[in-house]
Amino acid sequence: MTMHQTKDLRITDVKEILSPEELMTDLPLSEQASNTVFDTRQGIYAVLDGKDDRLVVVLAIEYRINALPGVKHGIGCLLA
Repeated sequence: MTMHQTKDLRITDVKEILSPEELMTDLPLSEQASNTVFDTRQGIYAVLDGKDDRLVVVLAIEYRINALPGVKHGIGCLLA
């Protein structure tokens, strides 16, 4: 009986990507980005707690960032 190769037939290349820890070390969060994340989270908490009557819109988009191999999805949030 002949055994045929059936595993990974379409894989042509493998590239190692950075772990989350390595990525955070190589690309540390800026103060501006940190402030944006903090302020947005506080705004969302206020909406969820009923202290703010704005609408929270969460958008999920698909894109590719060549600088960050393996990143294919992104999420954005808007307080309106």
